[in-house]
Amino acid sequence: MRTSYLIIGIGAAVLLILAIRYWPAAETPIPEIDPAVAVPTLEPEPVVTTPAVSDVEPEPVVTTPAVSDVEPEPVTDPQPEIRLPELDASDGFVKQQIADLGLPAVWTDRDDLVRRMAVVIDNASTGEYPRPQLGFLAPSGKFQIIEVGERLYVDPASYARYNRHIDVLESIDPSALVVLLTLIEPLLGEALGELGNRSATGGQIQRGIEQLLALPLLEGDVELVQPKVLYQYADPELEALSNLQKQVLRMGPLNVRRLQDYLSRLKPLLPHN
Repeated sequence: MRTSYLIIGIGAAVLLILAIRYWPAAETPIPEIDPAVAVPTLEPEPVVTTPAVSDVEPEPVVTTPAVSDVEPEPVTDPQPEIRLPELDASDGFVKQQIADLGLPAVWTDRDDLVRRMAVVIDNASTGEYPRPQLGFLAPSGKFQIIEVGERLYVDPASYARYNRHIDVLESIDPSALVVLLTLIEPLLGEALGELGNRSATGGQIQRGIEQLLALPLLEGDVELVQPKVLYQYADPELEALSNLQKQVLRMGPLNVRRLQDYLSRLKPLLPHN
């Protein structure tokens, strides 16, 4: 309540009290009351009291904190930009990145790593198996067969030769692998361009993965034929698969399933262009 209203209210109350106390009694004759007429009892007027200034609740005071009291916003240092080396001088950089993934040295002890990876991507996207570039990953031991009369079958013991390869692959976090591929993508694109391949790197990797995800899981005995030097699948549908697919089938159904499980986690993380 404003102070001016309080002063007016107090002044009116004082005048009313004075009028009641000092008004001449003779000027106000008291009429006689007929005892037969009942005089209603009047309810007393409610007394409205005006609180003193000291009784008024003060309005809340909103204080603005001083500049020194304001909590400063946390400042985050920007991540340093990684500058890629030239393609011809990229081996040291790429080897370090691959080593950080925990790969064995045999996977990195090669020259021209980016160009080798580019050939693998280029071949895999069209269903070819890049044997020269992946020859160092050839498993130990020979591909074994079982002869039953004149018929030939894959010896399941041959599948175990690839167990170590899948163990290494499964030890790599798919998201970490995508980070590496994204980091060196400009170098891969340049190396692919040298092959006359101008397609987007991510799309080519996707196509290679899709071929492997489409592989059937072989059950039971897998029959082979040997028309010349090399063995072929007796089943025409299997023999009609791409060279990449037929090579991967040699890992056996258990390893193929493990590979497909890993690729199923990797594929959604890769760019589709």
